Amino acid sequence: MLCLSLLYKSLCSEVRRRYLPCWDSDILCPSRKDSRYSEKDAAVIVRQMLKVAAECHLHGLVHRDMKPENFLFKSTKEDSPLKATDFGLSDFIRPGKQFRDIVGSAYYVAPEVLKRKSGPESDVWSIDVITYILLCGRRPFWDKTEDGIFKEVISLNYLYSVTIFTCFSFSMYIIFFIYMSHIN
Repeated sequence: MLCLSLLYKSLCSEVRRRYLPCWDSDILCPSRKDSRYSEKDAAVIVRQMLKVAAECHLHGLVHRDMKPENFLFKSTKEDSPLKATDFGLSDFIRPGKQFRDIVGSAYYVAPEVLKRKSGPESDVWSIDVITYILLCGRRPFWDKTEDGIFKEVISLNYLYSVTIFTCFSFSMYIIFFIYMSHIN
C-alpha cells in the first residue's frame, strides 16, 4: 500500500510539473468576444485536451472531472498552450476493473459514470461535451436539476436536434454523431 501511495504522489507531482502553473483563464473565458470557436480554433484546443487525457491514461490515471474550468491557458498569448488542473477526483486505472462511483460535474459526466461502470472513456466523453460547447456556445444538456441533467445525458436527445447543424459543419456532425451514438 505504501508503494502505491508513493507512486500516486510521484505521478501527481509529474502531472503538476507538466500541466501547472497556469494563467488564470479557462477555455470559456468571459473576455472572449464570441462564445463560439471556429472548428479550426476548437480543433487546436481539443487536440491539447486529448493529449492531456492520453498522457494521463498512459500513466494509468483517469482524471474523472474534465470540464472547461479545469483547462487553463498557460499565458495570455493567442497561441497559449493549455494546462490541466484539479486532479482531486482522479484515480488509477485497474485492468479489468470499472469505477462504480458517480463523480464529476453534471454537465460533463459520461453515461457510463451514471450507470456505475466507467473507465478512461469517461474523460473522452467529457472532452466531447466540451467540444460541443466550444463549437455551439452552449451546453448540449440542460435542466434545472442535477437528476434532470443526468436523464438528458443518458437519453442523448441532443444528437437528433436540428439546431446542432447550426454549430457544426456536416463532416464534423457526422464524426460527432458516430462517436457519441456509439459511446453508450
